[in-house]
Amino acid sequence: MAFACGITILLLKLRNRRRDKDLEPWYLAVRAVADAPSVSRRDLPCEILPHLLYGDKGSALDTFLLQALGVTHILNVAGPAGNQTLLADYPHFGIKYLQLDGQDEEDYNMVSLHHNEASEFIREAREVEGKCLVHCVAGINRSGVLVAAELMIYKRLPVIEAVKRCKAARGTFLLNEGFQRQLVQLAHQEGLLGPKPSKSQTDLPPRRRRGANKAAKNAFMSRIS
Repeated sequence: MAFACGITILLLKLRNRRRDKDLEPWYLAVRAVADAPSVSRRDLPCEILPHLLYGDKGSALDTFLLQALGVTHILNVAGPAGNQTLLADYPHFGIKYLQLDGQDEEDYNMVSLHHNEASEFIREAREVEGKCLVHCVAGINRSGVLVAAELMIYKRLPVIEAVKRCKAARGTFLLNEGFQRQLVQLAHQEGLLGPKPSKSQTDLPPRRRRGANKAAKNAFMSRIS
């Protein structure tokens, strides 16, 4: 039994390596889009779809703005770190709240663990003709990958196009390379890879040093705090 399990695990690892090799052009293209410099700071929350808004922790603080925007659902994907002091007030404003305990780590399976539940909550907002605000803390990685996944699947967009649209709306977006890869893998499962990226699409800016994802996020947070 142990031998059979070991063989199964080995075969899965080999299959994943082959998959990753095949998907490498898309990984690089998504990273190139996400890593590109942002032209300017964007106001948050930003609209991704008529029923889907994307922002940071601060985006969920202004209940009057949320009402003006027509927000009926708030999805916090950062767990307690993204929790608000206004939770008790949301029902008074007709806002439904859901918290998912996502972690902003390269090896955390954000998509497989949280995409389905997030998508269902967003769909609920759409079906009542409302709007869902998806946020984490900085509004870059955890909320970014789930918003991009929702846009990609709902509109049936190729993954690179979905990432470009989110980047254009948000500016600083999806710096977590593990999440970038998970998004491409989801696109592969959904048949939404699109054409193989050209060489020019996979040319990366100077590669960030190890740990620079966290440094970039910390620098961004210091600018907005």
